[in-house]
Amino acid sequence: MKRILVILGLTYFFFLLEFLLFNTFGRWGKPGLLIILIVFLNLYLGIRYGLICAVLSGILKDAFSFEIFGVYIFLYMSSAFLAIILRRNFYRPGSQLSRLVVTSGVLLFFFLGQVVLYAMNADIDFKGSVQFVFLPEALATLVCATFFFQKLKLLADKIRL
Repeated sequence: MKRILVILGLTYFFFLLEFLLFNTFGRWGKPGLLIILIVFLNLYLGIRYGLICAVLSGILKDAFSFEIFGVYIFLYMSSAFLAIILRRNFYRPGSQLSRLVVTSGVLLFFFLGQVVLYAMNADIDFKGSVQFVFLPEALATLVCATFFFQKLKLLADKIRL
């Protein structure tokens, strides 16, 4: 129960931080903090807690977006499952590069999922989406990922998750 409450608090905190960063810096300064949290929980605690975080993240994002309810729940849950697949194939414990590889793979999948789901309802300029949405978010996420992985590891060790 303690883990679930901590995951709930972290998910809410990361959602608020992502929202504040987006409103402060725009698309260029908004890392995918919820993706980082989901990947961290999958790598550190396993799929069960990664899925709990994915569902909570999806509910928060869906509740505050103008899209069809359930889109972000689906995308985050799919990302959590992909993180486990990438963990089995590419993750080496203690390696920062392998954590970044898993994070970038999940981030790419998340972006492509968004594009496909949005393309069902409207025309999308794929080149513009990559140039003005994916690249800034991917760069910001990968720059912040190492810092947040270290801080989340310290927090998890401190409270013995």
